[in-house]
Amino acid sequence: ALSMVAGNVFIPRLSRVLGDLAAHGRVVQQLKRTYIGLAVVSGALVWGLGWLLMRYGYGPAFFELTSLWPWLALLIVVRVVAAKYGVQLTALGQQTVRSVVNMFSLTATVLLILCAATMDLGLSGVIGALVVSSMVVLLAYRYKLKSVEKFA
Repeated sequence: ALSMVAGNVFIPRLSRVLGDLAAHGRVVQQLKRTYIGLAVVSGALVWGLGWLLMRYGYGPAFFELTSLWPWLALLIVVRVVAAKYGVQLTALGQQTVRSVVNMFSLTATVLLILCAATMDLGLSGVIGALVVSSMVVLLAYRYKLKSVEKFA
């Protein structure tokens, strides 16, 4: 949720400074620091405190799920970093790219989850599928951003 709030702050700021290369670079650096900070803090909290939620929030019957928290932390980190690139693309007017990438990602996610379920990989396989599809989104956003920034 914090990455969406940060996006709503940075999209107009980035859009306003598109014509000024130096100002745009400064805002991109602020964006990068903000999102890396969000990724690190969110990932660390989930990884470091997830076991507390399992132990005291849900009880001993769910304590086995503690092993999933590092994977959930990784998922959050990847998604927050991908969101940083998504914010930049939106500020550059590339919403269509984001929509297309997200539609392909949704399809790939469903297929990967079905594969994980078919191969009986359990919840860790499902979370792994989510991490992989989120990483593909991150890489696709980054690739498109590199090609668009040359002309921005």
